[in-house]
Amino acid sequence: SAQYASLLSSVFLPSIVTLIVIQRLGPVANAHYYLPAMIATNLGLFCWGIVRSFLVEATSEPEELRRHANSTIRALVIVLFPSVLLGCIFAPTILRLFGGSYAAQGTALMRMLLISLVGSTVMVFYSTFAWLDQRVWWMTLRNVVSSVIYLVMVYLLIGHLGINAIGVATLVYSATTMAVFLPISIRRYLRT
Repeated sequence: SAQYASLLSSVFLPSIVTLIVIQRLGPVANAHYYLPAMIATNLGLFCWGIVRSFLVEATSEPEELRRHANSTIRALVIVLFPSVLLGCIFAPTILRLFGGSYAAQGTALMRMLLISLVGSTVMVFYSTFAWLDQRVWWMTLRNVVSSVIYLVMVYLLIGHLGINAIGVATLVYSATTMAVFLPISIRRYLRT
C-alpha cells in the first residue's frame, strides 16, 4: 500500500503541473514545458530501472549487497553524468529540432530538470535500502509532503518565472532531497 500511495503521487504530480501550466500560462507554454520534461523524465526512468535491478539483485543475494550497490552506483554514474552534461550542453540544439520556440522557451528548463536528476537519483538509490529495511511508509510520507511543497512552489513562482518556475522548484526539491538522503545513503551503504 505504501508503494501504491507513492506511485499515485508520482503519476499525478506531472499531470497537476501540466494543469497549472495550462491554467496560468496557456497551452503553448505547456508544449514548451512538456518536451523538456519528457526528456528529463525518460532519463530519470532509466535510472529508476537501474535501481530496480539493484533491488531485485539485493533481494535475491543479500550477502552480496555491497557488490550490487557498487555495481549500481557505477552504472548510475556512467549513465547519469554524461547524459546530464551532454543534455545541458546540447539542450538548445536538441530542442531546436522541434522548433525555434522550443529552444528559446525550454532550454533553461531542460537544463534545470536534467541537473535536478542528480539529487533525485540519490533518493532513488536510497529507496532500495528503504525497501530492504522495510521503511517504505517513511519514503511515501516524504514523497507526499515533498510533492505538496513542490506544487505550491510551482504555483507561486509560475506567474513570475513562467515555465522556468518548474525548473526552480525541481532544483530546490532535488537539492533538499540530496541534502537529506545523501548522508543517509552513505551511512546505509557503509553498513552493507
